Amino acid sequence: MAALSEKLIKTRIREGVWEGILSQGEGPAPELTVTHLEMPLEGVRVLPAGDGQWQVRRHIHTSAI
Repeated sequence: MAALSEKLIKTRIREGVWEGILSQGEGPAPELTVTHLEMPLEGVRVLPAGDGQWQVRRHIHTSAI
């Protein structure tokens, strides 16, 4: 079995939305758990970005800034 190599890189925060690119290779969309202060957050969007990469987006509530 080949080892998986995943890497999430923040690309920007714009208009209250955190965005990043997840590199994980080929396969189905990843299932991610996002936390803030150890509390799970809902509303994460994972969209195909091509070449084994996925765009990850999450609205940032003003109370978290």
